[in-house]
Amino acid sequence: MLPPLARHQIWDIQKKRIRSTFEGHQQEIYSLDFSRDGRLIVSGSGDNSVRVWNATTGAQEVAPLTGHTSWVSSVAYSPDGQ
Repeated sequence: MLPPLARHQIWDIQKKRIRSTFEGHQQEIYSLDFSRDGRLIVSGSGDNSVRVWNATTGAQEVAPLTGHTSWVSSVAYSPDGQ
């Protein structure tokens, strides 16, 4: 049985409010990166998956990238946005 989905949030510090809520990873997020245009976020988690999110809505942009044999400790966009 899988644990409940973890809830992660992006905060707007200046406005002191939650900007977006992300649900999907089963464990903690160990690494994340924003795309150059700020539209997407990629996250790597202790649940052995990578997910790509819409930074504004919190919706997943693609299916989870699974198959890693251990937790994902580092993710990054390349300078060309890939």
